[in-house]
Amino acid sequence: MNDALPTGTELTPEKLLLDQARRVERTRQGRSAIHLHLSALKDHYRQPHHLRIAERAFDFLINGTDSQLFALASGDMVLMTKGVPDGDVDAALSKVRSLFKGDPLLEDDAAFVTWYDLQDEYKDFLSAVEKIADLGLQPTGPQPPGTHPSAMKAMAGKPLTPESLDKAITVLRNTDIFDLIRHQAAIRIGGGGDAKLLFREHYMSIADLQTRITPGTSLLGNPWLFQYLTEELDRRMLSAMGQRDMGGMKHPISLNLNLSTIFTREFEAFNNAVGRGTDKVVIEFQTMDVFADLPRYAMARKHLQNKGYKVLIDGLNPLSLQFFDPGGLEPDYFKVYWGEEYVAGASAKRVDEMHSMVATMGAPRVLMVRIDSEDAIKFGLTLGITQFQGRFTDNLMRAMAAKMGRKTS
Repeated sequence: MNDALPTGTELTPEKLLLDQARRVERTRQGRSAIHLHLSALKDHYRQPHHLRIAERAFDFLINGTDSQLFALASGDMVLMTKGVPDGDVDAALSKVRSLFKGDPLLEDDAAFVTWYDLQDEYKDFLSAVEKIADLGLQPTGPQPPGTHPSAMKAMAGKPLTPESLDKAITVLRNTDIFDLIRHQAAIRIGGGGDAKLLFREHYMSIADLQTRITPGTSLLGNPWLFQYLTEELDRRMLSAMGQRDMGGMKHPISLNLNLSTIFTREFEAFNNAVGRGTDKVVIEFQTMDVFADLPRYAMARKHLQNKGYKVLIDGLNPLSLQFFDPGGLEPDYFKVYWGEEYVAGASAKRVDEMHSMVATMGAPRVLMVRIDSEDAIKFGLTLGITQFQGRFTDNLMRAMAAKMGRKTS
């Protein structure tokens, strides 16, 4: 058997998993594998930031033992171990169970996780892995900003490859992106119930971008390569925004950037264009980007705040906040994702826990997002939150602008 992957094979987690499964055939003694069926979670639990936090539950195994974790495009995860006591694996699984407690999947342990003793069950495991590899890479979970579910059909296509990524970046560098920039309002509710604009988040429409630069190729088909593309998107966004009259901005704006972008020439040029208006710009960082390099985050935060910018950490939720105290990160704002699961049948104890979470972060710094109804705002207000963002806030701002006879952008 030729264990090596064929030359030119795209190194996806699915293919790496299949390769590893084949390699251990002759050395199965003491080896085990577990398959976490996280793709079966409800949509509001199967968020990208939830799944990344679940990956971190296995860090002590990956770093301290002969173990490998494969995070699949479906959302599932497969852990392969050698000589690791079942109790150590159970400890990691307990953290994952705590993260997703409340989802019906956790009520049936056999549906949540499948265990394999590779000494005796190798053929069953290999068969399961081969089926996983055959499924290929298709985006299944919630997607980055600018990809509303109704647009996902238009984003189908072949997964992004290194070659198509290189072509996409070349096209992007020569494309006018002004008409691809969208914005969404974040508001603050005052004591009298009146709504005031906090800022407008500006982001790129990924669905429209794909149609323009990579028709037939799914930008989201390979999340690892898409991450490289986001760095180029940052540069193009900064260039486009820098050409506007930043000094004459009437309302604050926010931009979602990679940490690495803050220390580039493009950001320096953007900063020069903003001039004295830095207090009207919020820079958003994704939670996992922050935790991937805390020293760089600390440096970027201080650098930005010293210049007058506001810093926001995006991608938090009541589930993930069980695992760390965010207070030490010292941003100006936190984004916490709204979900119906937070109130559906929530016990008094659960509501108290959410009150405590908001108090820990500081209510004036919390922004509840993905708000799609007035009920969501009412629930947030009961927790002491007064800042909101989502489709409902967009509609609210449009209605207010229409009443006052002016445009919203």
